[in-house]
Amino acid sequence: MGGFMPLTGLFSDKMIIGDGRALKRAFLAEYGHFADKRIKNIDLASRFIVDDRDHGGLASDGHPYGWFCEVIADVLNDNKVSVTLQGQIPQGDAVQAWMLMYGAEISRPFHRDQMTFEVGRGDAGKLNELADAFISIVKPPARYNVPSYKYACTRAADALRRLHRVLAGHFASAQPVSPLDDCPMPHGERSNARSETSIMTQEQKINEYHGLNAQLMDYGWFVAPFITGADHERLKNLGTYITANPPPDDNARRAIEDKIHFELLDVAFSTQARARYVWLSLRTPHIREYSHLYESAIFAYYKRGYPASVCLLLVTLEAVLLSINGWTLGQPNKPTFNQLINTIANLPLTNVNAEMNAIQVAYRDALSDFVRRWLYSNTDYADFTLSVLNRHYVLHGMDAGNFYRPQDLHRLLLAFDLLIDLIAIINGTYRVLVEVDVDKYEEREQFYSHLRAGAMQTQTVSEFEQKFLKQHPNYVAPTMEACVELRLNP
Repeated sequence: MGGFMPLTGLFSDKMIIGDGRALKRAFLAEYGHFADKRIKNIDLASRFIVDDRDHGGLASDGHPYGWFCEVIADVLNDNKVSVTLQGQIPQGDAVQAWMLMYGAEISRPFHRDQMTFEVGRGDAGKLNELADAFISIVKPPARYNVPSYKYACTRAADALRRLHRVLAGHFASAQPVSPLDDCPMPHGERSNARSETSIMTQEQKINEYHGLNAQLMDYGWFVAPFITGADHERLKNLGTYITANPPPDDNARRAIEDKIHFELLDVAFSTQARARYVWLSLRTPHIREYSHLYESAIFAYYKRGYPASVCLLLVTLEAVLLSINGWTLGQPNKPTFNQLINTIANLPLTNVNAEMNAIQVAYRDALSDFVRRWLYSNTDYADFTLSVLNRHYVLHGMDAGNFYRPQDLHRLLLAFDLLIDLIAIINGTYRVLVEVDVDKYEEREQFYSHLRAGAMQTQTVSEFEQKFLKQHPNYVAPTMEACVELRLNP
């Protein structure tokens, strides 16, 4: 089962990524931050760096030395973590015996050693066992042929023992939690154990969504699907502030736009969110036909190719709208532009249950407003004081303005989150959990993390991009790359 657990979004206080808030808090108390220090939302990350690379383990490029054994922990839930060792993993007889005992294997993705195993409430002691195995490699009178083991073994062992102390302390202080506790129900199912108060809270949030969305839409924004709990409250407080302090000029409006962007940045930048939506796009009608373009935009985004990413997303959006209208190339009566604008607003929704029906309406209204008021607005009347992200402006090359600000690209990414969820709910492909083709999600999440860190060689990046793109039904791989052709025919 995948580690990303999307749900009905901002209308639930339950977890989005796993159900391990308590364990995440223990990790944050010990290690200070997530692996991605920019992420502050506890629901949008689960990965922690648990080694001591910051103390002399980093090269001048900011990445760990080749001899360093990295130790990373991913919180799966309050009972379990996934531990990954990568880089140069020290190897010896005791390590091989440990691997045999626990069924662990070393692979070499990205041309580096990598070993991943899970640690739960009942077997945390194996971390200390692996630490002892590493120490045995360098403990006198042992001899070893890799000089860097002198440092790598002791540092990796220290990291594993520290991780064991954190887990042991958490497990001792917390009652066992079922992985199903606080897990959102799949659409079409309702828990009889839900309290009346919980249902009212959900209804209140749905009612609040429309008013808050109307406020944010004046600045070209909307509430993203995975804004929950404290983040939702901060957005509400920002809406209250906007009402009490209407901006007197364009500079004040830009300041408010920056505040909105800051609150939504974690979701847009999340590799787990991006991997989840590519996974869902591969399963969903109207989206999967153009999912190769969508993922190509994600590649460009994490490589900081913002103009390319914006253009790809705008092309993908128009293709999906045409598909929803039932039109394909070669057919007569191509939908008019007004028909395209109204496509989302006129979507027939699926009767699931009261809550999911209300969510469909909320998503449809938000996305329709964004398309009509911003993306597809007539340039004769469009408001360009905040942003020039406009379909006509960009795709017709009307000016060389900055349509590729990070703020604008993030708005587009979040719009696709709404679009993919909405179309998936309507077509019955929406799933609460990443439950099938889990490898397609997990490999992408790992690759996106490496990609956005800038830690991969161009050739390796290209190989993985081709691997993932070939999973899309309508992707056509190039028969000859220009660089190859020039090399073969100088």
